[in-house]
Amino acid sequence: MTKPQIISSSTCSKLFSTVVISDTQRKAQQKWLEKLESKELETETTNYRKLEDIILRDLLDFPEELIQNSKDKKNVEYAFKDPQGGWAVLFEAKGTKTTNLHANQGRKDPSQATPIDQTYDNLTRFPHMPYGVCTNYQKFILMERNLKFSALQEFDFLSTKNNDEKLKEFIGIFGYKTLVINKDIKKFKSKSDNADLKLTNEFYKLFHETRMMLVKSFKGKQDVSENDALFYSQLFLQRILFLFFALDNELIEDSKLFRNRIFGQLKLKQCTENSKKIFNDIMLIFEALDKGSKFLHIDGFGGELFSGKIPEKIYFLDFQSKSFFANEIMHSQLSQELKFHGDSKEIWKEFGDNVSPIIRNLLIMDSRDFKSEFNVTILGHILEQSLDDLTQLQKTGDMKRKIDGVYYTPVNLTDYMCRNSIIPYLSKNNTNDVQELIHEYRDEIGLLEEKIQKIRIIDPACGSGAFLINSAEILLEIAEKIEMIKNDETDPVHSGTLDDWQKEKEVSKIIENNIFGADVNRESVEITKLSLFLKMAKPGETLANLSKNILNRNSVIDDKQIVPNAMIWENEFPGIMKSGGFDVVVGNPPWQVIKSDIDEFFSSLKEMKLQIILKYNES
Repeated sequence: MTKPQIISSSTCSKLFSTVVISDTQRKAQQKWLEKLESKELETETTNYRKLEDIILRDLLDFPEELIQNSKDKKNVEYAFKDPQGGWAVLFEAKGTKTTNLHANQGRKDPSQATPIDQTYDNLTRFPHMPYGVCTNYQKFILMERNLKFSALQEFDFLSTKNNDEKLKEFIGIFGYKTLVINKDIKKFKSKSDNADLKLTNEFYKLFHETRMMLVKSFKGKQDVSENDALFYSQLFLQRILFLFFALDNELIEDSKLFRNRIFGQLKLKQCTENSKKIFNDIMLIFEALDKGSKFLHIDGFGGELFSGKIPEKIYFLDFQSKSFFANEIMHSQLSQELKFHGDSKEIWKEFGDNVSPIIRNLLIMDSRDFKSEFNVTILGHILEQSLDDLTQLQKTGDMKRKIDGVYYTPVNLTDYMCRNSIIPYLSKNNTNDVQELIHEYRDEIGLLEEKIQKIRIIDPACGSGAFLINSAEILLEIAEKIEMIKNDETDPVHSGTLDDWQKEKEVSKIIENNIFGADVNRESVEITKLSLFLKMAKPGETLANLSKNILNRNSVIDDKQIVPNAMIWENEFPGIMKSGGFDVVVGNPPWQVIKSDIDEFFSSLKEMKLQIILKYNES
């Protein structure tokens, strides 16, 4: 599986913009590109000297004497010490014939199963060695000892061709000064994390502000309750986020579809303070995302996300003054970042001051990068926070409560809990490590594959779906390792091809067959589905129907006389319950109890206890 980058691409651009590329470094880059393109670097050992001279010495500024003294330490190609004598970084090299550094290399020792595994195993042989670099001469992968496999910095050297920014990034990350003298990666990661958090917080302010504006617009319409206004504003924004994600991840052909449709409406000069043409146009896009549209070049995604129509009585106007939303403004820094060019610039100059702030905010969201800046993980954090705030809004009605930032279940906690629940269940020896699990089943890999297909995992209070997403990722990680074993050409027992195996199809299959959840809050159910849809989405494929996987039910009560949406497990999951029930339960305990919830919680318990007593007496 693709791991998160240690340092984000946007942080890399800022960190290394001042790197000066010398003539020696530029010549070294050209030499290496030529050797890659001429397939001169296919073998490992015969190209060590080229790696030393061109990459380590000329491009990354490692001193020649240090390079020669670093060779063949503890069975590792290169292991470098810092000037104080402490270990700094090691390099594990393969030839370009090893196309996938994450693929099984046919070794019996599970700690050396893949080149990446081998690099980390080598790293642990050196006391306090912070960094390891695994390379096949084209791809360079940096790992940090404490992060292990949770984040890696992957770099393709071919990306430096005609791209000085990428060359600066390569020098900045893998250079002698960074890895040996200053050991800067931890500092760079901290800057990256802080920048990502700041960006996420600012985006969430924009998201929350837009939601409040939508709520005000919607509930101002006749016969629209505040609860309906909250529900449909959240639903609208969830659909918008999926649209922007689909546009930036090439799931839709025209990446500028949203902006072009809005400016197309403005250009017609038919928008007024009483019209809703842009809102209606967005509804048409949503319909196309559901059913497909040849005109818009969109394949329908289905999957319930866009199937339910937003009632006609709910809409926002094309033109609306900023003063109308004075109480909803959150002052996100991103609000200042709206720039257009060419024809769009002229149209915005004419109409921008009149356009509803809701539409302006949507254009700002559309301008962000939903592939690298706001990936699936970050969107999950935003959705989790939006659910928390939505719950508070429903309880307090406070539309202007302070937004301090995005808070979410820590990824390492989610991963730890899921990994220590799922993997031991599958293991013969109670291991919680994927590689050790694979090694256990090395000679009967089909048995593990069968267990993966049959395992059923549930989060009975799924919230935003963080635990279910992580569970799916762990199962996908195991499934990918199984596929590598099955297609190991060095092993005569297992053979095949990876061509027919696609991660996107596999993750969809896992979510449909293995992942289940429930929540008493209907908004939670919709957010969980959206989080899962973001993982499943791929070009030209409809999304699975998750209505039987993720349910709006109270999972702790099984009597509909007590609560209407009580969970009758045998009715909702008949096949699973007949075969013994769910195999693994994951979830987030209520770490914090909000004081205002206590009376409500115990009052519902008292009422439930009374009804149970009455029911018992009747029987």
